[in-house]
Amino acid sequence: MRFSMDIDSKLKTKYFAPKLKKDYEYFAKQLKAFEKKKKITPGLGWAKMLCRQRMTEIEMVLEPLGFEV
Repeated sequence: MRFSMDIDSKLKTKYFAPKLKKDYEYFAKQLKAFEKKKKITPGLGWAKMLCRQRMTEIEMVLEPLGFEV
């Protein structure tokens, strides 16, 4: 699931938009699952932070292309 979020000509094409939307849905689902957990650990906080970060990066790529997330 790791990919570089550098905005270049490849990511600006609409070819990658469906994959990015799926990645966004995946991170949103994971974040929701993490927030439901009752036992809070430092690792869980780190995972939530990374999910939010990835979601923000994907939003920054999809919004200029005109895709809703």
